[in-house]
Amino acid sequence: MSSHSRRKIWLHRALWSLLALAMMYVAVGSFVSNYYKRLVLTHLPALAAKATDSLYDITVQDIDVNILTRAVTVTGLRMSVNLKQVQRLRAAGRPPRVILDVTVPEATVRGVHWRDLKNEREIGCKQVVFFDPEIRIQLMPGWNRERRVSKGRPAMISRVFAKQIHVQNPQFDLRYSYGTDGFVLQSQGGDIQADDWDFHPQQAFDSNRFFAARQARVQLDHINFQAADALYRFYLGSLGFRTKQSLLSFRDFRMEPIMPADSVYARLGHRKTLINLTIPALRLEGFQWKGMLSHERALLADRLLVDTPQISCFLNKRPPPNMDSSVSYFPQHWLKELKIPLRIPVLQVWDGSLDYNEANALTGATGNLSFSYLRGYFFNLSNMPPVWAKQPECWMSMSGNFANRGLFTALARFRLNSPKDAFSCSVLLRDLDAGDIRDPVNALAMADLKSLKLSSARVDLAGNTDSLWGDARIRYAQLRLRLKKWIASDSTMRGRPLLNFIANNLLLYEANPMPGEPLRQVDIGLSRGAYRSFFQFVWKGMAQACVRTAIREGGAYDLAMRRKEAKGKPRQKFFKDLFPKRADSIHKRLKK
Repeated sequence: MSSHSRRKIWLHRALWSLLALAMMYVAVGSFVSNYYKRLVLTHLPALAAKATDSLYDITVQDIDVNILTRAVTVTGLRMSVNLKQVQRLRAAGRPPRVILDVTVPEATVRGVHWRDLKNEREIGCKQVVFFDPEIRIQLMPGWNRERRVSKGRPAMISRVFAKQIHVQNPQFDLRYSYGTDGFVLQSQGGDIQADDWDFHPQQAFDSNRFFAARQARVQLDHINFQAADALYRFYLGSLGFRTKQSLLSFRDFRMEPIMPADSVYARLGHRKTLINLTIPALRLEGFQWKGMLSHERALLADRLLVDTPQISCFLNKRPPPNMDSSVSYFPQHWLKELKIPLRIPVLQVWDGSLDYNEANALTGATGNLSFSYLRGYFFNLSNMPPVWAKQPECWMSMSGNFANRGLFTALARFRLNSPKDAFSCSVLLRDLDAGDIRDPVNALAMADLKSLKLSSARVDLAGNTDSLWGDARIRYAQLRLRLKKWIASDSTMRGRPLLNFIANNLLLYEANPMPGEPLRQVDIGLSRGAYRSFFQFVWKGMAQACVRTAIREGGAYDLAMRRKEAKGKPRQKFFKDLFPKRADSIHKRLKK
């Protein structure tokens, strides 16, 4: 036999041997895969019972085991609560604080540790990938109390670990449905990855790990939050968090009333400033997530960056004020009312905008005051007494445009440990014309501002929750007004020619300073009342500074004050108010 024939025969034998070995391997693999499939199906309920104190039942539609890659693919995974066990735990005085309902259409587990799975003491693998899970979480009464592990509980799995956990496109539905503290938090979409996840059910989470993971990257999309009986709803386009970089970021944050303004006022029955807030981008740098996971739940960060925030405030003065309100509405009050400790040394605002809208109580016309291109900083934002002991003030520096043209700068200080929320602020405004503020003056003061050249205005204020005081130096020229009167019978505005002539020639200063006179400086004094918000309080103080600067002292100013005090009382003649009789008049002397 030739060497060529021998090689051909040897090659055929080798091929047949390899084919036989392959068939044998496939047969053995199929047998082993079926064995481990039965193993998983058999042990899964027991594992669930041990890991959850028999609180949950786990079912699956199908399992595929690949013995070659040690991979398990599970379809139709469902974890649901065992209602009978819930009743038993309640009867034993150990009611569950959190109830889960989880549906996973498909999950892949790679690198399974089969021996540990069979022993039912540990569950381990290299990677777990969950596809499109739906996770519903129901918080029960007492969910936020510190957990106490009771004695005599059944033996549980000692360890669950995975080199990596990957959750793709998750959907969360978190609810607390009890009383006025109830809320709903939902999210749809995103991506979660946890590395070196090592969980010990019988032990508390390691404080150096993020929920048992050495590091994690989290992105949640389309987040909605709404509390029971709340006036506002909250929406977040996406939340991103990276433990390694200590970075927490938000995109497209929105806060808005749950119903139109008219409906809100009809529900409340009194005045309240309504706020719409939009922040396209917000980022916490140096975010100390370990403080958030501690029992104090502290929000600590090195820096908060707020990019192009847009704030719109609306106040309708037609509803009566809430005279019983005792809420301060001041910035310090907002800090103190936070449920968690807070410390952010620096907050930076870039290109923000603020619109304040107020509806006239008589006509219903709305005046708008707008601030744009706001850029500045807040320093020492904190509600923690140890921080106050070192630095008891929070201060702000802000600049931008007023009424789309006027340049302004504002400096403010807020006393954090003041029982009456004491504050001080200085505002400098430059380069403003009548056309910039004509519409809001017309709506709120029922006067047409014909002309005005304001070169500069410096207002220094100080105050607290009781009162406001300060002084102002406003430099202007060419002030001319056209006053109007509201006719309620036919809902129209009419001019007042005679009063306009008297006001512009006798009652008002045309300029400050007047020719040959020094610059007038006026004092400010204002009682807050029971319902003014911080912004409205400060704005009213500035409006008072403008009125006192523009109106001549004596009869005219006294007339304005008497008219304000006489609201709702029988009206007197205009000229009788303007030129009141002296106590020693001829008429009285003759009467004697």
